Amino acid sequence: SHKASLQEVKIELTEKGEYVFIERTKEGQPTEKLLPQLLRSMILSISFTKSMRWGGSNLRFARPIRWLLCLFGDCHINVEVENLISGSITYGHRFLGQNPIQVEKVEDYFRLLRENYVIVDQEDRRKIILDQLQKASQIHKLHPLLDRELVEEVVDLVENPQVVVAEFSPRFLALPREVLETSMKSHQRYFPVESLQGELLPTFIFVQNGSPQAEAEVRKGNERVLSARLTDAMFFWEEDLKKQFAQLTPQLSGVIFQEKLGSMLDKVKRLEKLVPFLVQKTGLAVDLAVVERAAYLCKTDLITNMVVEFPDLQGVMGREYVQRQGEEPSVCQAIFEHYLPRSLEDPLPGSPEGSVLAVADKMDTLVGLFGIGLIPSGSQDPYALRRKARGIIQITLDQEMDWSLAELTSFIHHLYEEQGAELKDQDTLKQEVIDFLLQRFRYLLSDQGYQNELIDSVIEVTRDRIVA
Repeated sequence: SHKASLQEVKIELTEKGEYVFIERTKEGQPTEKLLPQLLRSMILSISFTKSMRWGGSNLRFARPIRWLLCLFGDCHINVEVENLISGSITYGHRFLGQNPIQVEKVEDYFRLLRENYVIVDQEDRRKIILDQLQKASQIHKLHPLLDRELVEEVVDLVENPQVVVAEFSPRFLALPREVLETSMKSHQRYFPVESLQGELLPTFIFVQNGSPQAEAEVRKGNERVLSARLTDAMFFWEEDLKKQFAQLTPQLSGVIFQEKLGSMLDKVKRLEKLVPFLVQKTGLAVDLAVVERAAYLCKTDLITNMVVEFPDLQGVMGREYVQRQGEEPSVCQAIFEHYLPRSLEDPLPGSPEGSVLAVADKMDTLVGLFGIGLIPSGSQDPYALRRKARGIIQITLDQEMDWSLAELTSFIHHLYEEQGAELKDQDTLKQEVIDFLLQRFRYLLSDQGYQNELIDSVIEVTRDRIVA
């Protein structure tokens, strides 16, 4: 592929064995000459989950690109992207800045933008926000809940950060805490606030992108927005509680799990057969009646008003609704825990019932999607199967659940076929699923500091089981 001659080829021994190398030397060029094409390629290579076109441009980007400024020392670099050519002009804050701004040297850039109410450096913006949050906490004697990802997102949303403390009606505290926090954090990018004793307060903190002079008006606007959202949440909550939760499960027939794998009701029916099978095979001390009841109810909150509006609350709302309608506490907890862990920072299920249901649910998804060829490749993993596989392994190790990978995969394959789903042949599917799980197991053990040779030797001996 590099059109190398045999004389150029070198074979070198590395830690992973012998590798073939070739060496190529390129003559250096002036930075000013290389930068235009490099920077253009860099801009065009950036990908976004959502992008847009504007004007007559064919370029897709997160937002319209209005101007380009490119400096190398005191030298202006001519970069052309679509119909835009870089110049020496930039702009500060849309409303507060004295625009346009002429920039002649790199060392002037940060100062000029700061003077025009744009803090360019992320670290500076983060420090300003965190310092202001700390000051507000001391003045008002409260504790903001600083979710790390939310802090980073807010840092990137503002140019001239100003922290503002606001309030909402105490009547909304009747909602489950998770509903309030999700409404504030996920939908509005607000920071919920606790008292120093750990109680959620009818207070929130947001970061505005502007001047302190407009703080009062901006506060009122944000309070109105949150009040409207919480009013909707209160309506959903009250309407959902009017229904008998357990009677809603048959309606899952109208919720698609995956078009080739049937509905969520089909998934629930598989779980009802899968959990007793898994309990029997692992010998785990589990209240079977509890885990079977949780399996029947665990997906029902997907058709509630609250989860339709706030999808991140699936599992949480299931627990809340059944709790208020008299289900056993262990059933309520298993419904919530079967989604765990949802991320690397999430805890594992704390109960054996929740653990069994979590493994059953994740394995059912894994086998089904592998069975129709939806296998993660490269960085593409739209169904988060790597995360689910890691969760299966972590829970299995935590609860010391001794089960056969091949046996469980085959049983799930059989359950899908019973429901009419067409999966690839059982032997191929079994091998793919086992290889995938063991690969995640390797990564997990490697993260814990074990040597690769030791990991490979142990897995080779206990290939069909995670706990042996």
